[in-house]
Amino acid sequence: MISLRVFRTAIRTLRKQTSVICDVDLFYFSNTVRHQFLVCLQLQRISSVRRMATSEKNEPCIQHVQKLNESAKFQSNDLGTSACSAASGLTTTDKHMHLKASPPPCVAGMKVLDKDKFLKKVIVQALPIPRKKLHLFAKYFEEWKFKECRVSLKGMDTEKEKGFKTIVFHPDKVTCFDDLGDDFKKHLIEADIDLSQWFEDEVELNFDSWKAKDILQAIIPQELGIVSGYSLIGHIIHLNLKEELLEFKYIIGQVLLDKHGYIRTVVNKLSTIDNTFRNFHMEILAGEDDTITTVRENGASFKFDFSKVYWNTRLGTEHARIALQLEKQDLMFDVFAGVGPFAVIAARRGVNVFANDLNPHSYESLVENLALNKVKTKVKCSNLDGRDFITSVMKPELLRLWDLGHMRVHKTYAVMNLPALAVTFLDEFIGLLSDRAGDQDTYPDHLIPLVHCYVFGKAADTRQAAKDLVEENIGESLPDDAKLKFVRNVAPNKDMYCVAFNFPKHLLFKSDGKTSTVKSHQSSEDEPPEDALPEDEPPEKRRKADDE
Repeated sequence: MISLRVFRTAIRTLRKQTSVICDVDLFYFSNTVRHQFLVCLQLQRISSVRRMATSEKNEPCIQHVQKLNESAKFQSNDLGTSACSAASGLTTTDKHMHLKASPPPCVAGMKVLDKDKFLKKVIVQALPIPRKKLHLFAKYFEEWKFKECRVSLKGMDTEKEKGFKTIVFHPDKVTCFDDLGDDFKKHLIEADIDLSQWFEDEVELNFDSWKAKDILQAIIPQELGIVSGYSLIGHIIHLNLKEELLEFKYIIGQVLLDKHGYIRTVVNKLSTIDNTFRNFHMEILAGEDDTITTVRENGASFKFDFSKVYWNTRLGTEHARIALQLEKQDLMFDVFAGVGPFAVIAARRGVNVFANDLNPHSYESLVENLALNKVKTKVKCSNLDGRDFITSVMKPELLRLWDLGHMRVHKTYAVMNLPALAVTFLDEFIGLLSDRAGDQDTYPDHLIPLVHCYVFGKAADTRQAAKDLVEENIGESLPDDAKLKFVRNVAPNKDMYCVAFNFPKHLLFKSDGKTSTVKSHQSSEDEPPEDALPEDEPPEKRRKADDE
């Protein structure tokens, strides 16, 4: 039963909202009026239950919440659902589709961006909440709030003047008060929020209302998949589009450009590799034809032409991890230095560095970045093949320090960040010091290279595959203290690892060591980055990195 007081209060509320005198049979009125009356009546019953919960001390609060849920569902089977559907002239399924807060269906398959086609009207539910009480409900807003609603609701300015904030609920989740979670409803009641102020309104959404991910999902046919992500390199967005998405590449580029105010250029990697340094060509999809960019990483700045060198934003954590192991008196040989992400950070920590890269564009950027970060005096650069660097730069320096009895060096590092090929260069260390084999007992341990070799493990057990590759190229098992560190997932059954181990001393002085005069073309990387995930989702599937 509905109390007379609740019924009269609902009538008064309806008169204020509609200026209709409800003194005749309710069903003589339009569907909209009937729906408004039911909403008013429902809210008044909820308000009544709330007042009971605060006045009756003998009944536990949880029982009142249960009564609230029952009241909120009043006549839902007979009148509530039918009235809501009748108000819009739609079935329950159609109404849900009408209220769905996604871009309109007419944009599906769009190839040229037309922002006018993104206009859409939706019905939303809203509730003014005192600003001083907003913090009580912040944990619920992530689930229930309609973040895409960036237009003003009627009366919102007035509510702001009164110290209220109108919370707009997501139309896909909330069509009436009863749709809110039980915990949320309970807290609204306990906070003495005036639920009679609950109202609904029609708002217009447009292109600016949605994120890039939502827009692209509406445009691209579901069977073609989605744009799983991209990399941000300074003012550049770098895509790695699948072949089936190429017909939409220009609108993808335009959407991403419009949705990121700080981005000026969107590029897509091309699959062809037709140069000595194995860096991937790319095409401009949207924005300026400007691939010279500057990136901040680990407190340092790196400037380079992204179309001519390789850069992987996701390796920033790995660069920092290695740098944090280094001490001021350490010595580092960066065999495949690229534009300097390892070398610059190490030099900033006071480490003496010898950095090398075969790609002349990477070499030029390396030199420029050393000056840019004011560490030019700590790094000696070379533009050589990795094998030549090991034999003509690294070897002479190790021999020089040995002959000088240089004890100021704590540890010697050899960083080999070329996952696709670096492991094949390990044989160059075998017999590297064989011409001094007779004196090997006097060779100091601190000059034995601590190798950090990056490698791709391709197998069901990627970790074992990475270990096997290193052991195959040095001709024996890894030392017991070797460590394998997972770096990132590249593809199914393909992971990147860092294998760290002290190169066996007896192999350095091995007289019949393997030597090679074949130069291996390389750059700082051989693999394009896997796609990053969209900005509102977590990037690639992370694994817990553990050492063994």
